[in-house]
Amino acid sequence: MAEYIQRDQGRTLFGLDPNGYDNSRPDYPSWMFDQLLASGALFKGANVCEIGPATGAATRPLIAAEPGYLTLIEPDLRFSDWLAALTKGLACEVLPVSFED
Repeated sequence: MAEYIQRDQGRTLFGLDPNGYDNSRPDYPSWMFDQLLASGALFKGANVCEIGPATGAATRPLIAAEPGYLTLIEPDLRFSDWLAALTKGLACEVLPVSFED
């Protein structure tokens, strides 16, 4: 039987080692972002909201699309430095709350 990470654990486990997490997780497939662009859901100047960016694996391609404003909802404050460096100079807000909150 498969075991799953409980929701409350998932909000804190990955931040125990942000560098290790960033180095071990695979990138998202580029076709996902290509599809968002092709469908018009993502475009230059769009207001974008990302839930759980952690070290920014999906944030990087979203930034490449040149959003007008980026809202990142990340409950684990241990990713704050990563996200601050990644979004420096952009119109961006990092909300340190869970999506449900």
